[in-house]
Formats: sequence, structure tokens, C-alpha cells
Amino acid sequence: MASVATFATPIVAALVGVVAFLQWRTAETKLRLDLYNRRFDILKRTIEFYWHVQSWKKPGEEGRAQQDEAHSSFIQAKIEAEFLFSKDHQVVETLQRIHDGVFRYVVAFKEEYAGPAGLTSFELYQRLEEHNGFVLSTMDAELKELRRAMAPYISFTGIGSLTLGRHRRKARL
Repeated sequence: MASVATFATPIVAALVGVVAFLQWRTAETKLRLDLYNRRFDILKRTIEFYWHVQSWKKPGEEGRAQQDEAHSSFIQAKIEAEFLFSKDHQVVETLQRIHDGVFRYVVAFKEEYAGPAGLTSFELYQRLEEHNGFVLSTMDAELKELRRAMAPYISFTGIGSLTLGRHRRKARL
């Protein structure tokens, strides 16, 4: 009976070790997936905000509440990014440039619709369109930069614990 216990103890210990290792890998994979989801959500909210900016509404217009909600969501995403991308400030800086550009766009939008004295409605429209085109093309470029900067962080390569052989690449944490 003692010989069975002598052999069983190391086998049970090895099995417990294997189970602990598998649980650790599962927890690590879950952490990577959670980080991926939170980081991708920042990109998604930024894109949603970008689409709302393209058709900016005056206060009181239908659809303005959704724009304000998208703006609040983007600001929250920008703050979250400061914690989720601490090693790569390029993401945070790009989000700040997008926000600054939108702020200038909204201020110009309000000023143009307030109507500087002496301008016809056509001249107001023309000035607003020129400014909008510049801001939106700038935002488009910034959005491309954001996607490039976030690419290593939202790659699914290496998320799972089971990968394909030696071609395994780890996603950044």
C-alpha cells in the first residue's frame, strides 16, 4: 500500500501542476482578449464619432443628441486610451489631435452659422464648406494614422494559447 502512495503522490502533483499551468494560460489568453476588446472599442468609438462629425448638426436639430453622445463616448475613449496604451503615446497623441481638430471644426461651425456681418448666405455656405473639407480631410488622415498606430495592439495574432507552430507572434500587452 505504501508503494502505491509513493507513486500516486508525484503523479497527482504532476497533474495538479498541469491543471495550474493550463489555468494560467487560459487567464493570460482572457487578459489578452479583454485588452483587445477594450482597445478595439476605442477605435470603434473614434470612427463612430468621425461619422457623426461629417454631418454635424446645429443645437436643437434632429440627430444632435446622438452627436453629443458620440462626442462624450469619444472623450471617454480618449481618456481610457491613456491607460491602455501607456507604452505607445502615439495612439494617445493621435486621439488628441482628432479631438482638437473636431473642436476647431465645431467652433468654426458655430461661428459661421452665427453669421459674420456683411456676408451673404452663399458666402457663409462657401466658407463653411471650405473649412469642413479641410477639417474632414485632416481627420481622415488622422484616422488612418490611428489605425496604423493601433495595429500592433489590436492584432489577433498570438491572442489564443494554441497557435500555428513557429510562426507565432504575440500581440502587444
